[in-house]
Amino acid sequence: MTQEDDTRSAVDAAETWLVLLDCNLAAWSLHGRDTLPNAVDGLLVLLRAFCLLHRGNRLIWLGYREAGRAEYFLLPSSEATEEQTGAVETLEALDDEIGLVRSVVEFASADSATNTTAPGDADAAVVVRPSTLALALSLGLCALHARGWLTRSSAWDGRDWAPSTGDASAPLVSTSAATPRVRCLVVSSPAPDDPAQLVSVMNAAIRAQHAQMVIDVLRWVVRPSDAPAAAASTCSAFLQQCAFLTNGVYIECDGSFADAMSELLAQVLPSTATRALLLPPPTSTPSGRRPAPAEHGPRARVVHDVDLRATCFATGDKVELGYVCSCCLSVFASPRAVCATCQAPFADRSDVDAAPASTAP
Repeated sequence: MTQEDDTRSAVDAAETWLVLLDCNLAAWSLHGRDTLPNAVDGLLVLLRAFCLLHRGNRLIWLGYREAGRAEYFLLPSSEATEEQTGAVETLEALDDEIGLVRSVVEFASADSATNTTAPGDADAAVVVRPSTLALALSLGLCALHARGWLTRSSAWDGRDWAPSTGDASAPLVSTSAATPRVRCLVVSSPAPDDPAQLVSVMNAAIRAQHAQMVIDVLRWVVRPSDAPAAAASTCSAFLQQCAFLTNGVYIECDGSFADAMSELLAQVLPSTATRALLLPPPTSTPSGRRPAPAEHGPRARVVHDVDLRATCFATGDKVELGYVCSCCLSVFASPRAVCATCQAPFADRSDVDAAPASTAP
């Protein structure tokens, strides 16, 4: 097989896409009552485009929310054969657009005291609790592994590609065999990160990295109206680190799904092999952000800066130096007598002002 054939076979190979949709209705209400249904509508368009890329593409669509709940909206049945879990069957299931949107909204609003407040009511306090991201990632990885779709031989990483010669401008060729690949897209609401889920989320991210599964993130953020250029108060350090560890793309959006569609089509929809052949848009600021012109309103942007500092498990604040539990590896910004995570006693230290252990990556 020639280098050109190897490149073509890798680009044209089928993929499995794990899509995790955050259905935390209280968090979505920060953007308005119709934000979640509109996001589902836009997501269905993106999923149809993915199915049209290759007849062998497979899709797992899982919704998660607060209160430790998750549900599969579109998943091949365990009795389905390999030929019955492709793009054709997925497109047929996506035809019931109204039914899928209704199912998502019902799942997001059922049996949750935090979602009883009407979105958009300025006089009512909307309680926004963290979503169960760790549960969704774990269930998705388990579903892929149970079907034999999550192995090192079934994945591909863009870093396996290199110039055919020493010249950096030479065509890229694959340095490994072209095999079916697995990747993940997380569509996240502005729900805050839960420090208690940090270990579970990082374990899932490391497992995905080990399987060479790319994790892309589309994160909605809420920015202060009086300072639109300020850093988002609802950015997710957990998801940024997941995308960084797996060589994925982290996109922040403060508008509608349509605002993010151009970034999704250009940087997320292409297969992992195709991305190695594409030149990403240049950034216009040292921080790596591409702020949108004010006259165009809210837009989506790819975030290249990643905050790799540890998170205090008690306060959720970022720390550069902290105290680490020797049993569960929980990190705390200040010394404690007992670990808040596993209740293990810390060593009795009289010199609490001593320099804490470094948590730098």
